[in-house]
Amino acid sequence: MEAFNREKVPCCQVMTSADMATDPHYRAREVHAEWDDPQVGPVRGTGATPQFSETPGRVWRGSVPVGNDNELIYRDLLGVDDGELAVLRERRVI
Repeated sequence: MEAFNREKVPCCQVMTSADMATDPHYRAREVHAEWDDPQVGPVRGTGATPQFSETPGRVWRGSVPVGNDNELIYRDLLGVDDGELAVLRERRVI
């Protein structure tokens, strides 16, 4: 880094995850987020990047078990009724 800086080449030291978690710049930009993962509990990690003022992204949940969103997809988005859902479960399709 000294040699690059001496020659006015922009550079910085490679940061570890621990460095990033405590870096004032990363903290000011709110790079890290915390959310509740239904399988492991509270998690802290990288949030939505980049962040836009009018459409900020967010982490709204962690990983979920396979099939967790079946009802949302089949009932709410595809219009499958309760009877059809029951049949799909019985046949082990979902």
